[in-house]
Amino acid sequence: MEKHILSHESFDALTATLDRLNLAWGEVFPFGPAVYDQPSVKALGTIVDVTDDEGNARRTVQSPYRFSKSKSGIDSSARTAKRGEHNVAALRDWLNMGEDEISALADSKALISD
Repeated sequence: MEKHILSHESFDALTATLDRLNLAWGEVFPFGPAVYDQPSVKALGTIVDVTDDEGNARRTVQSPYRFSKSKSGIDSSARTAKRGEHNVAALRDWLNMGEDEISALADSKALISD
């Protein structure tokens, strides 16, 4: 398969073949400023700026799930969580870990927080 893909003289030739074969394809962009200006990213509101505790804007990827009759995703007025802010609650509530287990993880530096 790789040889077939690399046998095309250009990216445009490859995409023309994929289109002719009626295969779904899409170009993958590295995350960063080039992605922010993509028409689909803008139209879908995929990137949202939220403010951290210091008042700085922080780019965040919006939830891909959208429902017509309920609010979903990240509101631009939301506060971003600090690294590790929810460690204890997640370990306790989702994994039923006890305080001793959680403390042992923190003491061993397995949990990172700001």
